[in-house]
Amino acid sequence: MIQKKIISVKHDYPERAGFIINRPFGRTDYTFLHFEEKITVELEGQTIITEPNACILFSPKMPQFFYSKNKDITHNWMHFTPDAADLILKYEIPENRIMYLKDSKFISRLFYKMEIELNSNNPFKEELLNSYFNEFLIRFSRSFHAQKPTFTLTSGEMARLQNVRKTALSTPEENWSIEELAKLVNLSPSRFHALYKAAFGISPLKD
Repeated sequence: MIQKKIISVKHDYPERAGFIINRPFGRTDYTFLHFEEKITVELEGQTIITEPNACILFSPKMPQFFYSKNKDITHNWMHFTPDAADLILKYEIPENRIMYLKDSKFISRLFYKMEIELNSNNPFKEELLNSYFNEFLIRFSRSFHAQKPTFTLTSGEMARLQNVRKTALSTPEENWSIEELAKLVNLSPSRFHALYKAAFGISPLKD
């Protein structure tokens, strides 16, 4: 049986000036957003005014607060189930970070296909939706990593990563998993993977 991943999806969805989303406890699923115009995002205590075509993937239960006070906006959005975490990790897509792609045109096209199929009664609907979903993750990962994204790490984050690296390298007999290492620094596996690679130039497992 094909397991459903996409819960809801909209392409080129319009919002009027004054639009605001405030979810202090987040959602129980993943939320992916692609804003075609500038928008303001409150993220981990920081207020960020994005450039056009900003993307963000909110992990389950991550607080969400974003808005556009003075301008109409258009965005693509999708909610999908937490069991996609293994795919997020596989394709090295960071969570809870503002991201920009080398090319984001594919997002609207794919989300249009997803939206049409999700609202249909076509045979093999879930199979095709999961195919589109996997295509989206692969295209996103290719476009994101093609531009060699960088992260700005705080001194505290760097110190915690160095401690975890020292622990892992000094106890190889423990056969550490990414999930176990991420728990040591209270990060999601995908975010830990991205920060570790940014800090040391190599993925945790390869290291």
